[in-house]
Amino acid sequence: MRQTLVNRSVLILSGIFVGACMAFAWAVGNVPAAAPAAESSPLAVAADHATGAALYAKRCARCHDFEEALAPLRAAQPGSDPRTAYHALLQRHRKSAAEENAPIIDYLESRLADGTE
Repeated sequence: MRQTLVNRSVLILSGIFVGACMAFAWAVGNVPAAAPAAESSPLAVAADHATGAALYAKRCARCHDFEEALAPLRAAQPGSDPRTAYHALLQRHRKSAAEENAPIIDYLESRLADGTE
């Protein structure tokens, strides 16, 4: 009698666990995509620049000097997109999360365009 109760409890708990896993997988699979960004206002650009600067300081600056960080953008082949190459480099490097890569690249590109190094 006791063994039957244990077996039933295990089956019930296993079913609950599997159901919870399936519900979680369904919920994660139905996450809406991010809405496209509207026209960038100067305030939004400044906020993005500050975010990129903070992420660069947190993820990159402790190991790489600024000249080294800008080298992949400068070395881009004519006609190629330097952002794509730099994004691939950051993904391989794995020091920053995927959602942090774009603000870091934006910050580095703005610094390169400004000539402030």
